[in-house]
Amino acid sequence: MSDAELVDQAHHALRHFTQRTPHAGQVRALAGQIRRGTAVEWDFTGRLPFA
Repeated sequence: MSDAELVDQAHHALRHFTQRTPHAGQVRALAGQIRRGTAVEWDFTGRLPFA
């Protein structure tokens, strides 16, 4: 998967799970964590819409 595809999918996932448009920095940070294979940290303090 290319970096652009990963960023696009991270954006899609964040938008799906938070039900709002994520900031570009959030998307790049999540894609970077995934690319490095590190644990993905969730810093969203609110509840997920369907949790």
